[in-house]
Amino acid sequence: MDDLVNVGLVGCGGMGLGLADAVRDSGRGRMVGFCDEIEERSKQPAQEHGGRAYGSIDEMLGEKDLDAVMIAAPQFFREEPTEAAARAGKHVYVEKPMALSVAGCDRMIHTCREAGVTLMVGQVLRYYEPFRSILRWSREGRFGRPLHACIQRVCQGSFEASSWRCYLSKSGGCLFELGIHELDFMRCLLGRPRRVFALRQKARQAEHELEDTMSMLVQFESGASGHYDSGMAWGKDKYELILCFEEATLVSPSAFDTSALKAVPAAGEGEIKLDGYETERALTRQMRDWLESLRDGRPVPTSGEEGREAVRLAEAAYRSAQTAEVQRL
Repeated sequence: MDDLVNVGLVGCGGMGLGLADAVRDSGRGRMVGFCDEIEERSKQPAQEHGGRAYGSIDEMLGEKDLDAVMIAAPQFFREEPTEAAARAGKHVYVEKPMALSVAGCDRMIHTCREAGVTLMVGQVLRYYEPFRSILRWSREGRFGRPLHACIQRVCQGSFEASSWRCYLSKSGGCLFELGIHELDFMRCLLGRPRRVFALRQKARQAEHELEDTMSMLVQFESGASGHYDSGMAWGKDKYELILCFEEATLVSPSAFDTSALKAVPAAGEGEIKLDGYETERALTRQMRDWLESLRDGRPVPTSGEEGREAVRLAEAAYRSAQTAEVQRL
């Protein structure tokens, strides 16, 4: 492998094309192959990036100069191309959620391990500000031990009736479609989940099967706790967070807006100055870290095992909502 990693893309929708641009912008890779179930969609990005459009995954995987493959197909169709790429000896980047079940994650991890290739999961929220800095501050112990995270990410939106996202069997529901980001973040911040209890409600008429409301409580082995709200019927998009540490509380009514994040001392007086945010685009930074790990032979930033843990938490939450019982992990 030379200084630039040769990358192929499976799934040329919006997310896939964003990944391809990030590979180019990272300066660490080149896009050499594009493949999509709708063949026309692979031709334009292939022209733009100077790569080749392929009629099938197998055809692209047969190329000897291909080092790695990014899987940006819908989540119900990520396991099969991941395993095919691994068996062809290609390193794999797979979008989140890596699969819709722990069993699927296990098969992907096992196949990559047996093939001797790496598996990277695109839990990109870790790279977005202010989430990236919050995790860094926590590692540094800036505010003491994290005690509780309360995150509310709710939507008023819907989907076109023809979209695969309308169906639970294909999207997995709100916790897989959206919440997998926040579940991964809470796990990074608070540690290994121990127990989860969740409530799910579907009452309103809509063209999709996703829940109106999904609320969950998580207890972590560290003693910390987490509360997460999601759902598609809130009348207004909202993304808020409250993070309670021993020595301060971080509050934001607009989670992606660094200027909205405030830190209040536990004593409740004054305000702690927050700065040092990174300005590089999150997806570009993630791609650079991934490609450098391949080039240098280092562990990938977010392994298949880590991606599995987010899926495990979401799966347990849905099991709790179905049984009305606390689920132990």
